[in-house]
Amino acid sequence: MARVSLVNEVDVEVIEKLCQRAFYQMEYQLPPRSFIYDSDHIKAVVLRGVKSPDHILTKYELDEEIIGFMAVGLTDFNFYSVGQKTAYEIVWHGDPMLSSMMQLRVQMALLKDMLERTKGCSFFGLTLDERYLGIAHLLHRSGFTGSTRAYIRRS
Repeated sequence: MARVSLVNEVDVEVIEKLCQRAFYQMEYQLPPRSFIYDSDHIKAVVLRGVKSPDHILTKYELDEEIIGFMAVGLTDFNFYSVGQKTAYEIVWHGDPMLSSMMQLRVQMALLKDMLERTKGCSFFGLTLDERYLGIAHLLHRSGFTGSTRAYIRRS
């Protein structure tokens, strides 16, 4: 049975492994990002997010196996949206061990659930890697519109 629920401390190890697979699938180690994967850092960040009132971390489980993960930050530190709360996607993964169609299905289920959890927010920011712009129509169906483009410069 499939379900989306909040991440618990006991889920950290499994989620870290999923994030590692997604890191390499997304080629975050290559330019322009050139990130370095650090398992201990990811575990610490996930654990910190689980304990934080300013983050929501969810998992997608199928038959008690975690195959998706989403982390969202919450803030009211906004310059131009007076008195409004913003949700922003930090990470949003379907397990790369899944077929691309199933990965997308998992991610969309995570997003749908997260939109419910963040109903009190006026804005929800989501980033999409350029090579996955083909799924933009799915985001449009969920009420998203294109906004600004992010550029990365590494020194």
